[in-house]
Amino acid sequence: LMGSLSPNGLHHFLSSLSFPKIDNIYQLKQANFIPIRILTMNALAVAVLTVGFLSSLYAAYLNPELRVTSANMAAVITGLATVLLFVFVDPYLSMLMDEHQSGSVSTAAFRQQIVFLAGGRLAGTVIAQLLLIPSSWLIVKIAMMI
Repeated sequence: LMGSLSPNGLHHFLSSLSFPKIDNIYQLKQANFIPIRILTMNALAVAVLTVGFLSSLYAAYLNPELRVTSANMAAVITGLATVLLFVFVDPYLSMLMDEHQSGSVSTAAFRQQIVFLAGGRLAGTVIAQLLLIPSSWLIVKIAMMI
């Protein structure tokens, strides 16, 4: 880690950067098999993971009387997102890696799938920004029922 911050490490990092080739961008348009359900679950799980902790803190701010209950809801929310990733996304990713290792999926198709999964994570982070306030109010309502 410290070596990467040295002048030599920074030079190596900067010399390794490159823009994507235009052919790779065109190949993304020609996606042959992208499971929408997996991409949706990936984005949803990342959104819930991203918003879980912050929304529970904001919920504690919204209703200070329930701040301990609201803050403890972060573990429940994070657990739900972890289960979503574990049940839906991870098995697909494992299967994809196994198929790539066995040769039944080409490297180009494998990379294409990985780019779409990374895009789903980015989309989940953006969705989390939209869910912050509504999820905080939901946590307050649930904390009032508990």
